[in-house]
Amino acid sequence: MPNNDFFYARFTFINLTNIQETQGGEVLPNVPCCQVRPSDGQCTPNSIPCPVRALSLWYDGFHPTEIVNKIFATRSYSALSSMDASPYDISHLARL
Repeated sequence: MPNNDFFYARFTFINLTNIQETQGGEVLPNVPCCQVRPSDGQCTPNSIPCPVRALSLWYDGFHPTEIVNKIFATRSYSALSSMDASPYDISHLARL
């Protein structure tokens, strides 16, 4: 579909599934930070979350932790791989 309404608009695709979740070169474990209810993926009420959330990818069964959001934001702005963003990352998009 042509973009008739916004002729000068530029779009980019950020491939979050390609971005590796690492911290200091170490791959973080793909386990939630709390005990998760199998029925809905939420934290079990009154469960104690992990003490260092920066060492987990997920807070519960759905929500990424702050470190993951920082990794996604950093790699979205300045891609380290051509598979991270297409046709260009956000830093290049901002310069257009």
